[in-house]
Amino acid sequence: MKNRNRRLLFPSPSVLNGAEREPQVSDFETLTKKAIGEGAFGEVYKVRHKVSKELYAIKVVGKQKVVAANLLPQLRREIRIMYSLNHPHIIKLYNHFEDDNNFYLVLELAEGGTLWGRLAKFKSFDEATAAQYLRELILALEYLHSRDPPIIHRDIKPENLLLDKEGRDGRIKVADFGWSNFFNADRTRMTYCGTLDYLAPEMINQQGHTTSLDLWNLGVLLFELLTGTAPFQAPTQAAMFEKILKVRITFPKNFPPLAKDLIMRLLRVNPAERIALQDILNHPWMQTHQPIRPTIVQNVQKEALPCPLEVNDETTADIPSEDPIKPFDESEFRVLSKPKKEEEKKEENPPPAPQAAENPTPAPTPTAYTQQVSTLETELKQTREENKRYRSQLEDKEAELERVKNRIQELEGVLAKLDNDCEEKRKAEKNLKDQLAEKSNKIAELKALQEDENKLYQEYEALRGKCLEKETELSLLKTEIENMEKLAKDKAAQAESLEKEIERVKGEIDQTKQKYSKSKSEMHDQFLKLSTEVDVLQKELQSKERDSSVVSLEALLTFTQENLEILKKRSRLENELLKQYQDANERLIQLDNKHTEMKLQYENDLAELRRKAESEIRELESSIVKPVEPNSDADLEVLKQRLKDSLENQKRNKAMYDELQHLQAMIQHYEKSLAFAQRQLQDLEFLRENDQKQIIQQDTLLQNYNQEIQEYRKKLQEARLV
Repeated sequence: MKNRNRRLLFPSPSVLNGAEREPQVSDFETLTKKAIGEGAFGEVYKVRHKVSKELYAIKVVGKQKVVAANLLPQLRREIRIMYSLNHPHIIKLYNHFEDDNNFYLVLELAEGGTLWGRLAKFKSFDEATAAQYLRELILALEYLHSRDPPIIHRDIKPENLLLDKEGRDGRIKVADFGWSNFFNADRTRMTYCGTLDYLAPEMINQQGHTTSLDLWNLGVLLFELLTGTAPFQAPTQAAMFEKILKVRITFPKNFPPLAKDLIMRLLRVNPAERIALQDILNHPWMQTHQPIRPTIVQNVQKEALPCPLEVNDETTADIPSEDPIKPFDESEFRVLSKPKKEEEKKEENPPPAPQAAENPTPAPTPTAYTQQVSTLETELKQTREENKRYRSQLEDKEAELERVKNRIQELEGVLAKLDNDCEEKRKAEKNLKDQLAEKSNKIAELKALQEDENKLYQEYEALRGKCLEKETELSLLKTEIENMEKLAKDKAAQAESLEKEIERVKGEIDQTKQKYSKSKSEMHDQFLKLSTEVDVLQKELQSKERDSSVVSLEALLTFTQENLEILKKRSRLENELLKQYQDANERLIQLDNKHTEMKLQYENDLAELRRKAESEIRELESSIVKPVEPNSDADLEVLKQRLKDSLENQKRNKAMYDELQHLQAMIQHYEKSLAFAQRQLQDLEFLRENDQKQIIQQDTLLQNYNQEIQEYRKKLQEARLV
């Protein structure tokens, strides 16, 4: 770094011990164009050291992002913690340096990538593989928790777990100690940090957390390794937090029972009830699945952290500052660069020792001693004056120091006041978070209400469409009913005209009968009269024959001729009457035959028409929603034509009265069908009115929902402004 005054981090241990100069970016060559890892504040690249040819991973963190996010103390703590760690299942930090723009962390290279990438590739792991990963992670956590003071990782998840090599043989390497911190038994940690899916109940409630926080993360991780998904997934943050606080987990049907038991022992709301790390290794599920590769075990002893942290910030308030700086072993860091060339030259070519003079200087004379004494007295006097000046300056410094102490006391008072204010602000922040959680719940409820509103609107649209369809069907049905009513009226008019025609035919038949009976009686009277006259004439003839003297032959002949004429006339009249009677009888027989024939034809036609009418009525009854358009006009024309033919052929037929009764029965049937259709129409009208009432109620409900949504949005905006 060119400008040392702009340094934000402390030097690395190797630079502090003088083992090397501070590394530079030019000491490395990048082996990949793209970053092998990315984070919120930096990227990771695979590099090779130009001199040693060793492979490393360099994490490049932008200074501006860190300073803007006020995460510089967190980065310092992360570097300090990683320097203190030396374990086969933890990524090693070899060195770090900075320039004007970035921080650089020289890390151990893990060729296998992240555990998350492997999990995404295989969707889930079998029990043996998951148990092996969990076993190696437990060894790393045992090492962290055994430090003095213990270290809490606080962000165990697949993205922060690396594999030292590709394939099934890759060993776990814990990385990313950005959220890690030291545990102080006298003061629990209160920082709200980590990934949402892995947050523990004590962190959500901000009750303070200890090393048992990592045990909760182990339970969540084991579930995700075996299923491929996190156990507390939910559509909203509030719903997820509710699941976490109540430990509501949905296990798959074929989930291993022993693994489920271990997960539930880890996911306890009370941190003190969670199973310990060593007990996890002795759990039946872990004992069932033995290691698939040799496990690297390291003897862990509690020791103070050796790396000095030359900063004074609140993030290290619980780290003992009295710990002496212990010397670093070569395993704690790796020398990446050489000392400066000038120092090397000084070490290689030390200055020559002074040689003895060939001609020694003669001893000084008394005059020379006197001069030297006077010179020394002058120098002593100057030294005393300088001492006085220094004492005066020292007194000024002491006075200034006293003022500084007083100022420090004042600042401590201000700091105490600020602490109180901070505590109040924390409480206010907690209240705001609670309010925000309530608002989130309300927002979730509003979203649910909005979804219900959308569903209701869709139902409303569907009902509206159905109503429109029903109105269309009703209009069609009304048209059909009007047609049927018109047809019934026409049939009634036809029946009335047919009844009149039948009455007229009946009158004509009665007149014919009367004329026939009158003529028959007249003929009978004439026959009787003629018979009487003939008898009288015969009697007279007989009497005249007996009295031949009285009657002449001419008179007898005349009488006989008259008698013959009368007999001929009688015979002719009888023949005419007989012929008229036979003709009338034949006409009646013909009329009866025609009547019978037309009656059969009419009954067949009427049955066919009744069948069609019943079919149409059944279709109307079974499908009122989709009425069938009848061919009533064509049927009516056919009926008219047939009725006309019947009237022409059956003018004198008494059976027309029966046909009229059948026609009236058919009309009554049509009237019943019309009444049924009208009842169906009334039912449909009633349903339509109910649908309209429901639509009005739904509109009112939607308006109320919209008003509540607007009020909640206003409240949410006010809360955000606060």
